[in-house]
Amino acid sequence: MFRGYLYTLSSKTVSDVEAVFNVAINSDCDIFKGHFPGNPITPGVCMLQVAVELCEDIFAHKCELVKCKNIKYLHTITPNEHQQVQYRMSWLSSQEHIYLVKLEICDGETVFSKMSIEVK
Repeated sequence: MFRGYLYTLSSKTVSDVEAVFNVAINSDCDIFKGHFPGNPITPGVCMLQVAVELCEDIFAHKCELVKCKNIKYLHTITPNEHQQVQYRMSWLSSQEHIYLVKLEICDGETVFSKMSIEVK
């Protein structure tokens, strides 16, 4: 949905229980023209959607967000300052192919968001 429009994937490293994705933010994306003109920031719902899309890379199938257990937005991602961000993810599988995914979105020492979500 947002890949190729809001972001591109620069690199990924995936193991059995964790993954690191380097994501390049497209500062020319139309989303930033409305959120907010002259002072663009990445909407929290977009950060969440990117996480769900990256889960599709991990689990090799289309993923659906089942539940947001905990989401904390700690800093804003401004595309003019942060052209690259990193999604650090780990997960546990549970019943019926539902995965509990914990992740941080960061750039170096700056943590933009911490999330615990369930996808299937």
